[in-house]
Amino acid sequence: MFANARWNPPLAVGLLNMHLLALAAVVMFRPRPADVLLAFLGYLWFGFASSLYYHRYLTHRGFKMVRPLEWFFLAGGLTGLSGDPIRWACTHRYHHAHPDGHDDLHSPNDGWWYAHFGWLAKLDMAWVDQIRPMATDLRKTWWLRCWENPLLALVPHFLYAGALFAIGGGGWAGLGTVLWGLYVPIVLSFHFGWMMIASFCHLPQFGYRSTETPAPDMSRNIWWLGAFSFGESFHNHHHAYPRRAKHGVTWWEPDPSKYLLWTFERLGLAWDVCWDHDRKPAGALEEPWDVATVVPSADPVTAGGPATPAA
Repeated sequence: MFANARWNPPLAVGLLNMHLLALAAVVMFRPRPADVLLAFLGYLWFGFASSLYYHRYLTHRGFKMVRPLEWFFLAGGLTGLSGDPIRWACTHRYHHAHPDGHDDLHSPNDGWWYAHFGWLAKLDMAWVDQIRPMATDLRKTWWLRCWENPLLALVPHFLYAGALFAIGGGGWAGLGTVLWGLYVPIVLSFHFGWMMIASFCHLPQFGYRSTETPAPDMSRNIWWLGAFSFGESFHNHHHAYPRRAKHGVTWWEPDPSKYLLWTFERLGLAWDVCWDHDRKPAGALEEPWDVATVVPSADPVTAGGPATPAA
């Protein structure tokens, strides 16, 4: 249904440009040690912002955290071009309500390329506005709602770019710092944390399924992608129990977001964590989207190990 939509020129050009800028960093600039460090820290900041904050916290309400951490990860999501958090949440909730069906937003049934990249370049913002009621809980918060303005949502990105330019010493060297410290980690976090999840983690020739989620859901778990995707690649576990804050279930399924959340909980910075699949955090409100995000009907195949070997 969505694969035949028209291109969204601002999104398509933006996605192309960020890849060209990352490529320019690799081809035209020899990174200094500080540039490599900034790229690594940026990858962590942008990746955890998307995985832990936008996904597990905002979209699925899997835990609560202190306000300064919320703002830190929100800044990471905006700087790393995850964009409007309400748009992110409502489109992902929509995906959970229609996984791999004809009206899924990014199913590989419409082709691997579309699921991996094309859906973002074709995202119809008028349609997004129609499904914003799926995130009414988030729209009650003004400092989340204000980023629905697309120009305002870009401000943190360009402020950070300016800061990196200054840190790099300005001039040609400063430009290299911007490209390495901003666009290289953005592209890596996009592909490992978003795009490969929407594409590879819904293709039957990859990974394994531990839970028979209701058809036509084809979600898979991919072990080798776990650490790079901040645990997002254990996608079948997630689709089986979306509110559960851990995606890696067994010890051999690496889930960095789970480890960071566990640390926050021990430090008293996060609480009401939904570690189990059969309960919601204390005080969580029932919302219309709960039918898709609490515990859908799913029959476990195993206790968490692979039921179907990878092809």
